[in-house]
Amino acid sequence: MYGIVGLLALLCVYFYDGAQQNSVGPTSIQKMVSSTSTTFSTTLINSIGTSKVIESSQFKPIDPAAVPAIAIIGTAKGGTTDIYEQLVQVFPNVQRGSSEATMNGKELFDLVYFDKTPGSPEFWEYLRKMDHPCSKHRGLPFSRCIELLSGSDSSRVPITIDATPSYLERFTVPFTLRSVSPNTKIILLLRDPVDRAESLYNHWDVESGGTRWHGKDINHLVQDFFQWANTRRVSTIFSKLLSSTDMEETQILYGELISLGLLGGFPRMLFGGAFYPYGMINWRRNYFQPGRVLIIDSHTYFKDRNAIVQDVAEFVFGRDPTPEEWDKSHSMGVANSKRTPGHSPPPASVLSSRNRWLLTELYKPHMDKMLKMLPELREEGAMVVGFQGEPWNKWRVGFD
Repeated sequence: MYGIVGLLALLCVYFYDGAQQNSVGPTSIQKMVSSTSTTFSTTLINSIGTSKVIESSQFKPIDPAAVPAIAIIGTAKGGTTDIYEQLVQVFPNVQRGSSEATMNGKELFDLVYFDKTPGSPEFWEYLRKMDHPCSKHRGLPFSRCIELLSGSDSSRVPITIDATPSYLERFTVPFTLRSVSPNTKIILLLRDPVDRAESLYNHWDVESGGTRWHGKDINHLVQDFFQWANTRRVSTIFSKLLSSTDMEETQILYGELISLGLLGGFPRMLFGGAFYPYGMINWRRNYFQPGRVLIIDSHTYFKDRNAIVQDVAEFVFGRDPTPEEWDKSHSMGVANSKRTPGHSPPPASVLSSRNRWLLTELYKPHMDKMLKMLPELREEGAMVVGFQGEPWNKWRVGFD
């Protein structure tokens, strides 16, 4: 299985980054989905469909062999940096490591073949990025290192986190992660997609020192995106995605959309990364497990982030925060990975009223599909926090 998944992942990564869009097309995507559907993906969905419904409150302990133990997969500007800082600063035994150790490079695709043995330098490099103590003992098999670390108490094994907010939309990551670490706990934060686009534009502008967009403001970029989205082939795929009720078909269509440039470069990622339901279906079909998924409404999180810490503690540790942890959480300011002390950011760029309306109309049926998916995910064992009232009501088709 590992060899098949690795080969298919390598093929798929070409079209994702837009580097060689002519090399891989819909046929390769369909083969990828079809090949895996008889392995772990179909097994997972079938088991969910035939097993007892798992309540969202059911706790699954951290797997000491999971690397990372927790993956924060998105979305960009949804609070991923802040919740990462909450975990590493508030709770004991959580390793800081690299906040974006990144699973998308060559090293993780190679892991599929080597399967966590000392013969894989790529795996040990990933452990190093996670600041995992086993990275210092490359002479030992990973499983033996975990045994020695934990002894009779698995809580002694440090909890590692990979917080990379582009994982939600990256087509191959759930395939690769399942091959390497099938029991990682997943945290996903979701934000109003139009607000996300504005915030991400300005975030990347600050990050680049004002050079990212070459003088183009967000209204210029969104017009380019509308032009791409309205091409015949792309608009046809969007229509098929909305009407599809089959997860395998949806996954194939989503892969086709990526191959056509949905995420091709920073301008497209601004707007293309917010078609949340299709990234979620890809993860749902190929990775999500009962008791190991936490989905948080970013707006609820930032309205009362200290209260959400209780949900996070329940999800990760199966308990309420201690008084000391509450104190630490309350004393923390909001973390922003690109906020530089003493630096004045450039003026914020905002969407015009018309472009905001057009973008809302484009996203709305897809967001409605996502909101309808959340109760299904809760029934399958995910913990879902928030998504009531505004801004979510405006995304529900037919809501007055």
